[in-house]
Amino acid sequence: MRRNNILSKNKEKGRILEQNYKWLWELGVNKNCIITTNKYYKDSVTGEDRELDVFIENYDDKGNLINTTMVECRNRKNIQDVRWVEEVVTKKKDLKIDRAIIVTTSDFTEPARKKAKYYNIEVERSSPLTNEFIENQKKECKALAKFIFMECVDLSIITSTGFYNYKQLSESKEIKKYIKRQINEFVRCNGFVTDLQRNILSGGTEKNFYKNLNNLITADFNFSPRTEHDNSICIENLNNNFLNFGTVHTIFFRLIIRPKIIEFPLSKVITIFDDEVEKINSNKRHKSLYENEKIEVSCQFHNEKIHYHMKLKQINRYWRYIGGDMTLYALLENIDKEKTTFDIENSPEDILGEIYFGDLLD
Repeated sequence: MRRNNILSKNKEKGRILEQNYKWLWELGVNKNCIITTNKYYKDSVTGEDRELDVFIENYDDKGNLINTTMVECRNRKNIQDVRWVEEVVTKKKDLKIDRAIIVTTSDFTEPARKKAKYYNIEVERSSPLTNEFIENQKKECKALAKFIFMECVDLSIITSTGFYNYKQLSESKEIKKYIKRQINEFVRCNGFVTDLQRNILSGGTEKNFYKNLNNLITADFNFSPRTEHDNSICIENLNNNFLNFGTVHTIFFRLIIRPKIIEFPLSKVITIFDDEVEKINSNKRHKSLYENEKIEVSCQFHNEKIHYHMKLKQINRYWRYIGGDMTLYALLENIDKEKTTFDIENSPEDILGEIYFGDLLD
């Protein structure tokens, strides 16, 4: 009975590691990959279906299978010996799998490493960081998502028939829609937010800006709608006439920019690393999940790149995402901030943020 309980617990721990490993890979592969746990694959020798802990199928854009990867996982305290490697070598060959990875939460014996290297089996150690670890790192294991709230507080236009302020513009629904669209497109396309992030929210002033959520920045702009697309303004139907306003020549507007912050805790972490260099400081892959009721951010490190994948559970229509302070550096001390590049995996419309016009054009 006791042996059955041990086997059952090992199987349960193994399932958790398999799910974590699948989760770890999901952001690190291309969109044409299919990742499956507990996949059954036909043995070319016996004809029976064999179970694979994690199976990765990589397809090209036309749907043709390029290669396959099998991942075998063991969540064990015991050091893994050469016998497991030999089992995987045979399994890989008989199932005709292109690539094989074996993952353990403990370690490998030296003969096991040598044999794996000889047969081109990749060995990795896994560290699904525990709640105890996160609790000990509580002060550092949290993240901030930084947004800006842009409110238009004044606007006017010059057209072929004269100058009009926002009170006069509010008399026409069509001109209001037009002005809103053009200002949002101007801010989105002419690099304003990028310049704001680079010049105002960095270089030592960012902390001051976000230190007090009552801070604000005022900025005035003007632009001329054009008939052609260029690098600074993207506008369509530029020569439309609206009632008696004539053709729009110049749009003037003033923005007030305020900081907005969402803070959320670390809820899940897993790290895969090679022990040959220096334990956890030689991380190959790492993934953290930060979330609360408003936002979910997956933060992944792989090949000197940090990938963020953001999902807003509650859409903030007028909040535009600027950046974030994640705790990845606290968890992975070996990362060189100067060399590491950052990449946002998605940029859905709900994190681009519209300009709030309030009563100005309502």
